[in-house]
Order: sequence, then structure tokens, then C-alpha cells
Amino acid sequence: MNQFLINKLIIFFNLSDIDECSPSHGPHGGCGQGAICTNTLGSYSCACPLGYTGNAFKQCININECSQGHICGTNALCVDTPGSYSCQCPADTTGDPTVGCVSTIGCTQDSECPGNAVCDLKARTCHCPEPNTGRDCRRK
Repeated sequence: MNQFLINKLIIFFNLSDIDECSPSHGPHGGCGQGAICTNTLGSYSCACPLGYTGNAFKQCININECSQGHICGTNALCVDTPGSYSCQCPADTTGDPTVGCVSTIGCTQDSECPGNAVCDLKARTCHCPEPNTGRDCRRK
């Protein structure tokens, strides 16, 4: 096939493509609520974004990752967010919420802190420096 005919075919197909993802087909194009619409030549596809599930041609629903077991660290709170989640240490605790949260211990000097913890005189709380962990602030 010569280049002239190829160019004519490309122009023909480009002019005859319908953009099913256009807002003129609805707020989500030809897809369901919350879905990602991808227009292709002569067609389109729908997919639920990461963190969502469902029939992308009807509606994508947020996955509550927090209801799927213990995904945060010990004593941490799981907070569901649209398409994701976050882990947080509750009030009066400290630590890495993806690993674990421990109660905050008040202090005025290092000897009032457990294990290898040191007293943060400004915050008046015990701080467990790495690589120590746990309530007793010891190396694993």
C-alpha cells in the first residue's frame, strides 16, 4: 500500500472516531461514576482507579482497606480515605504508626525513661532512639 493511501486511511479513521470519554456522553464519559475513561480509536475502556472496586461501566466504589485486617502497626489507628488509607498513632502515644505506637511517658530526666530511652526536656517526654523499639526501648 502506498503512503498516500495510508495517510488517507489515517485521516478517515481519525475523523470518524467518536470520543466516548467526552463529557457530552455524561460526567464520566461512557463509564460509570468514579471510573477512568480511556478513549481509543473506534472504542474506549473503563477502569476503576487504584483503591476502588466495582463495575467500571456502572460505578467504582472505595475499598475500605481498614476493614481488611491489621494493616497498621500495633496500637495504631487505621483511617480510610478515598482510594487509600492512613495509619495514625492515637493521642498520648508516639511512634511509627506503620510499625507500632507506644504510650507517651512524661519525664524530667533520663532515669525516668525505660530501657535506652532518653528524656526530651523540651517536650518532657521519653524518646526511644533507633534502633531501639518497644515499650522497654531495647534493641531487638
